[in-house]
Amino acid sequence: MFSIFGKLLSKDSRDNSLRKLWQLISPIMLEDGACLKQETDYINGCLSVKTGLFTNDKSKAMLFRNKFVSHNEATPKVVWEDIDRDISVLIRMWSLLVSWSSFGIVHPFRDDSCIFLGTEAMFDDLEVKTLLRARQEYLDMVAAWSKTYAHSGEVDKGRGAFANLKVKIKSI
Repeated sequence: MFSIFGKLLSKDSRDNSLRKLWQLISPIMLEDGACLKQETDYINGCLSVKTGLFTNDKSKAMLFRNKFVSHNEATPKVVWEDIDRDISVLIRMWSLLVSWSSFGIVHPFRDDSCIFLGTEAMFDDLEVKTLLRARQEYLDMVAAWSKTYAHSGEVDKGRGAFANLKVKIKSI
């Protein structure tokens, strides 16, 4: 997970990172009216190399990635709640890019029936149900982040990254 943060937020111009994609495409999306200037400014601020959200000082996920994963010099303590803010900004950036450039993504996550296959020896049925419930709560949170303005926390009434396509076929 922490290695993925490094790849998504890479500052190296040779990498195909989410940071690079955002820098290239967000001005076009803003010109098209696909996102708000306030939100774009907020996300650009989060991406600031020196003072943004994704620095060792402000992000425990990046601190862990840089100190432990990349350099093996320290093991900062990180819990999921510490990285949710980082993930929420990344999800919103991704959602804006996806909703601007496509119809959205249909069924992006694996079905519950196959998520914990092969773990029967480690978890009983009640534990699996608890895990599935917690997973669904987190996926619901991800869906909410995708439709929440990063700068204000308000719900965006527009289309998000997750598509709910309904197709009607007319008979001839």
